[in-house]
Amino acid sequence: MSTSLVLPSLVVAVLVLAPIDSGAPALGPHAAQASDSEARRAHGLAAATHHGDRLARIASEDDALALYRTDLAPALGIEDTTPLLDPTETRRRRPESVPPPALKVPALNLVKELARWDAARALREAADGGQTSELAALVQREGQREPWLFSGEEARNLGRALRIAAVIVAVQDPLAATVQQSTSSRELATYLDDTYPDFASGPQSWVLLAEQEGAAGIRQRMLEHWKGDGRGDVSEAAMRWYFQTRLRPVFLAQVAASALLAEAEAQRHADELWRQLRSWREDWSTARGRARLCGTWAWTVHNHQNHQDHKMVVTFPPPDLTVTGPALPKSIVVLGDSVYLRWEFPGGYQEDSLLLSGKDKRLEGTFVNSRGPYGAITGRKVKRCSPE
Repeated sequence: MSTSLVLPSLVVAVLVLAPIDSGAPALGPHAAQASDSEARRAHGLAAATHHGDRLARIASEDDALALYRTDLAPALGIEDTTPLLDPTETRRRRPESVPPPALKVPALNLVKELARWDAARALREAADGGQTSELAALVQREGQREPWLFSGEEARNLGRALRIAAVIVAVQDPLAATVQQSTSSRELATYLDDTYPDFASGPQSWVLLAEQEGAAGIRQRMLEHWKGDGRGDVSEAAMRWYFQTRLRPVFLAQVAASALLAEAEAQRHADELWRQLRSWREDWSTARGRARLCGTWAWTVHNHQNHQDHKMVVTFPPPDLTVTGPALPKSIVVLGDSVYLRWEFPGGYQEDSLLLSGKDKRLEGTFVNSRGPYGAITGRKVKRCSPE
């Protein structure tokens, strides 16, 4: 878009709006310094997961929204999102009219990720400590809200940790620790170790079997050794010994590893959702600015270096229309009546600083080019924005 390179007389160009640069100034209650805001976010997200009792009881959207309104939104500095949890009106609007966003879905997802974060941490700590009683309590608690909390690809690792923990709880026998190694248990160990040597990986691993078939699958595999020879009492004792000495340590390690991954995933997703909720004012301001620009403009660019005028036609699409092309501005920021454009090219850039006026029918301002050209830009809207 450099006037020294691509602005011959009567050039016709199409300008499409790029997303607002992430470095745009914050508005309203988010105008604090970025470092303070980031510190508050990091502390708030971590602290939010310590609403343990309330997060543990969430099993529905109503519960999640109540906790978001009363505790989480204030703790995370996004109180101004709570009035926008209900869907906005859906009546037809003019193209330049942009309603405030409905934030119910990201708010619900944020609570869900924080609850997953809390559940994953509890599972990891119980597995690290080898506390079967704590695992049993968690399996019972999380099983009651599994449809809400464990659905979706985002909960894959958390669901895996819970399923394997459920196997430990179902198979674990308090008396197994007292079972002594015997001829029967040695026979069983030799057979199973030779037949199924992969404990944690592979298509026949014990971990995969536990995840897919649960405690019943584990028991059925161990019973293969006897094939109904009538030694039921002996086989039960041997199986308890094998589970306690061979499988339980592997399963506990897998629960801890999967839960650790689930913690990291939940933290990352929560951070992304927090940023989305925090930036709603800036995003809304950008959409309104794009709606004001929407339409076709006749631009006159005056180069002060050679005192020549270059004319061009610029078209701004509606704010909800994504358009791609070879000549897009790197950054577009609309704050009030001020419009900032930055173009980047091989070996240079151009910056346009413009001002909307005349009921959004005029654009006036200046440009500067890294290769030397500078001057004035005058724009006149010749066609209103066309609704989709």
